Amino acid sequence: MNDKVICMFADDTIQKYATLTETINRKYASENKCDFRIQKRSVFKNRHPAWERVPLILSLLKNKKYKYVIYIDADAYFRTNADLKDMIDSYKSYDIIFSGDLSQLINTGFMIIKNTKFSHKFFWELMINETFKDKYYERTWEQDCTIQLYNTNFKRAKKKCVILDYGVLQSYDSQHNENSLIVHHEKKTTEERFQLISEELRPDNCGCIKISCV
Repeated sequence: MNDKVICMFADDTIQKYATLTETINRKYASENKCDFRIQKRSVFKNRHPAWERVPLILSLLKNKKYKYVIYIDADAYFRTNADLKDMIDSYKSYDIIFSGDLSQLINTGFMIIKNTKFSHKFFWELMINETFKDKYYERTWEQDCTIQLYNTNFKRAKKKCVILDYGVLQSYDSQHNENSLIVHHEKKTTEERFQLISEELRPDNCGCIKISCV
């Protein structure tokens, strides 16, 4: 029985590239003894889609089958050589493994979340805290609120979470930080993401994955 699940959110507005990353991430999950879940329908009617990761994570944390929930953005994908198990084992004393960012403290496009009471409380607070209403549509949405919870040491967050340097968990360029677990094409247009991910999917490519795209 798989005790880890990799999850994504991708609504209709981003399907052009999300179908590609879903293929890559679903394959990676299968090969690394993880379940895979993708949510395509929005829960919120009054928030930016970036917020949809929060109820998705909470719903999976309710499943006691899973010891870990791994969230990945729809514009991101695992490298074939990514050793998720080793990363989890290296930081198993922490409840949440966050990735550093180039401009902010944390980038929530990739998170490794242990199924603990703290994790439940952290993401529940992120979802229901009414002081975050000004971030429902304002960049960078729930990411700013996650940083706020961490900085205010919510439920001893600074002891429960670890923030790894940018380049360890994720890289914003497939040609850089080649030992990162994932490639994350953030801050790009839909067309740019589609082209970059399609390039990686070509069977003659020697980069991150080798899956033919039709």
